[in-house]
Amino acid sequence: MRMKVSYYIMINELPFTHVDSFMFNEVMRTATPHWQRISRKDVREDCFRTFDIEKKLKPVLKEVERVNITTDMWTSQNQKLGYMVITGHWIDKKAWKLNMRVLNFYNIPPPYWL
Repeated sequence: MRMKVSYYIMINELPFTHVDSFMFNEVMRTATPHWQRISRKDVREDCFRTFDIEKKLKPVLKEVERVNITTDMWTSQNQKLGYMVITGHWIDKKAWKLNMRVLNFYNIPPPYWL
């Protein structure tokens, strides 16, 4: 379940502190009665672990002709830390299915605008 939460955080471009929110935990307890709160530190570690898993994506990308690259950057509300994610989007030739994967995830030191 923690890995799914890390994907949820990264794909929806949410700050790690999102898991601290009362409503997030309330929804999770409602959907999954055995839910146990996850700290933002654990979510951060899970996101970086997820990135390591995504490194296995290289063989898949060798089959792809074109990839659209997007980036997003945000600052965590409580910790005032900057993060940037690089996401690749492509269409599978065989199934004509849109695919999206996190290609890299960075902690950006301040000042962010330089």
